[in-house]
Amino acid sequence: MANYRSPFSDLPDEHMRMVGIISAHWEYLDVTIQRALAEVMMHDFVRVAQLTENIPFRAKMDLLMAYARPLQENMPKLWSEFTDISRQVFAAYGLRNKYVHARWKAGDTPDVPIRVVTRSSGGRFYIADETTPIGQMEEDAKTIFDIGQKLIAFFQAFGIMTT
Repeated sequence: MANYRSPFSDLPDEHMRMVGIISAHWEYLDVTIQRALAEVMMHDFVRVAQLTENIPFRAKMDLLMAYARPLQENMPKLWSEFTDISRQVFAAYGLRNKYVHARWKAGDTPDVPIRVVTRSSGGRFYIADETTPIGQMEEDAKTIFDIGQKLIAFFQAFGIMTT
């Protein structure tokens, strides 16, 4: 099926492929978080992967934060680096959700579809149709991937995830 085409003819296949790429980049980053969590808890990832897979993202990050908390007093510079990379990981999660959980519809031109964005916050609704050029999706996919690489490098500096 190398030439599979989406049955949704109003949506460009390249955009839909990018949704898959973004999802794959996020999954790689999520497994990185799971591996790091297993190692800081002194478990063999292979033995606990079924458990870490089923922990929600925010809970995984909260657990990592709890294990890193002693750095706040003992090594403030490292704590600052950890909180910075943590913020970036949350931003990557937002980018992933921006596309993976989007509702899509045809745009004004065939090569630029629209993401229908619906949010509520503070008792207010936000509803918008946002054009989504392929270049923006490519840039966001690269950002997610790059943050995953930074996270790996951060943990490897501590001797975690070296194999």
